Amino acid sequence: MNLIIGVVVIGIIIAGIAFFMASKSDSKNTTQEELQSTAQRELQSTAQRELQSTAKRESQSRTQEELQSTAKRESQSRTQGESQGTTQKETQRELQSAAKKELQNISTKEESYADIQAVKRKEKLYHYMTQELQNLFCVYNKEEWSQLKKLGEISQELYKEKNDIIEGLSTVTGRMVKEYFTCVDFREEEGKLVGYVNDIEKLKQVFLQFMMPFYPYYYKELSEGGLRYTALLHPNTLRLFQQLTGKKFRPGYRNRYTTGVRAFEWDKDRYKVYGKDGRLLCDAVFDSDGIKEGYGQKKYLDKQHPDWNIVEEGTWKEGVFQSGILRYEYKKSVQ
Repeated sequence: MNLIIGVVVIGIIIAGIAFFMASKSDSKNTTQEELQSTAQRELQSTAQRELQSTAKRESQSRTQEELQSTAKRESQSRTQGESQGTTQKETQRELQSAAKKELQNISTKEESYADIQAVKRKEKLYHYMTQELQNLFCVYNKEEWSQLKKLGEISQELYKEKNDIIEGLSTVTGRMVKEYFTCVDFREEEGKLVGYVNDIEKLKQVFLQFMMPFYPYYYKELSEGGLRYTALLHPNTLRLFQQLTGKKFRPGYRNRYTTGVRAFEWDKDRYKVYGKDGRLLCDAVFDSDGIKEGYGQKKYLDKQHPDWNIVEEGTWKEGVFQSGILRYEYKKSVQ
């Protein structure tokens, strides 16, 4: 009985140990499986996270590349657009500049042509005036003024344009030329315009404005000495010629007699005039009525004795003869 009980107890013990060992083995297996499962899940999770991270990085990288590419294309597009715009603007500016230069060239050519034509018109008036003054100078020196009726010819073109030319002159020179033309009437003869005197006395006064102020008082001595009219032209006349030609004319040019003696010299408005032998004829200041102050002579017609000229030679003050010699010259008309 005890043996049976002992066997049972031993069996129970062995069964318990077996159960314990089996239980322990199952527990170990379960734990291992769980560990393996956990490790697998962690590996999967890690792998998934890595894949997601990699995918995210690749996505970000692609996005960044796309953004950079897009920015680059946009930049290139803007640069190209700006370049094209700049090129178009430069081309437009070049075309506008070329057109402007062309217009300026045309304008310059037109102005140059107009200037050339204006110069030619002025030169025509210059040649006309010099010819007329030379003829009047000869008439005055020959004392044939009272017989003067017919003057020179003027071209149709110059006749039409003379007023415009006169308007372009200075006040003094323009007035001189204008007054001259008021003394002349032009008539058409055989297709030409010929000048005729309409006021002989006024023409004389106008003519003398073109000459040196002492000329009407010493014209005989000056002409006998062989002096040319160009040497006796008033400075205002030379200014007129300069305005018409653009050239400079020197007062008193070649004012020597054929004997080599200087005909005259001046200081401002005071003139010294000499004869061809060097004798002093005057040293005086002149005005429109003759000698104003200084030494000289004045010749005028004796109204009571028309065949005689009265000559006053001596000193003058404020236009009045003060002292000197009074003499008569027979049959020498005053011009």
